[in-house]
Amino acid sequence: MSPENFRVSVIIPCYNHGKYLDSAVNSALAQTCQDLEVIIVDDGSTEPDTVALLRHYHKPRTTVVRIPNQGPAVARAVGISQAKGKYILPLDADDWIDTEYAELAANILDSRPDIGIVYCDAELVYPDSRVKWELPPYSFPDILLGNLIFSTAMYRKSDYVRAGGYNPNMFEGWEDFDLWLSLIENGLGVLKLDKTLFHYNISLGRRSSTLDLDAEQRLFTLLFRQHTKLYVQNIGFVLKTAEARKLEIAAVRQENLQIRAQLDEIRNSKWYAAVQQILKRRHLMALLRGLYSLTRMFRRRPILGLRAGAKTG
Repeated sequence: MSPENFRVSVIIPCYNHGKYLDSAVNSALAQTCQDLEVIIVDDGSTEPDTVALLRHYHKPRTTVVRIPNQGPAVARAVGISQAKGKYILPLDADDWIDTEYAELAANILDSRPDIGIVYCDAELVYPDSRVKWELPPYSFPDILLGNLIFSTAMYRKSDYVRAGGYNPNMFEGWEDFDLWLSLIENGLGVLKLDKTLFHYNISLGRRSSTLDLDAEQRLFTLLFRQHTKLYVQNIGFVLKTAEARKLEIAAVRQENLQIRAQLDEIRNSKWYAAVQQILKRRHLMALLRGLYSLTRMFRRRPILGLRAGAKTG
């Protein structure tokens, strides 16, 4: 292993996520592929514990770079500009990867020059549970209508540079989506590893979970402008799919109207009022029975501190 060159560079932008950072970095350093470096880009963190942690952060094969806060797209780009690895694997500071990911993905890129993006199955990590991330399988041109690949996918640094890198205008998000389309435009394919090797932490404040419809519209407009040729070449698919979705929405609305009409018909029927009266009486009787049970229970149960024989002062 040369100190100047690595097989893989793991790029970790960090903004106020110090409490998660060790898990991300340790998962990168524990890879079976040890010909690997970690570059942490402190994206202008302000949270005191994160600032203190990064001020004296020392791990093997790990570099910390500090920049003013400019968002993940710029932070990743800064990290990649200093990367010495042949392959790039972005990793957010609150996520982690399994030990085989870097090696398996790099082996694909070594042997398949036609492949430009390698990703894997993934797991969503909630505070109290974990579930498989049910992503639709990658296919083209379906990806034109929505991102199918998460940001922690591996690609060649040379392909990244040729594609123009991350678009700094995508500061609201989707910079990874934009990069995938650039790589695909350049004729590169996508391969998914059939193993769960990536763990995505569902934490509050992640951009992907906070985008509103207006932001999504702005981002799609940017994507279309950046990749007009790709969208125009596949305009038939885009329009056909949009029309199909419009028909699906219309069908759902029609079904809702029919259900509403049926409910109105039931409410206006003679027996509906009678049934409502019966239900009200049943609910009232159930409530009375519940109150009666509670009063019996409390009559039998001594009040705390006032049991028979207890001193009161």
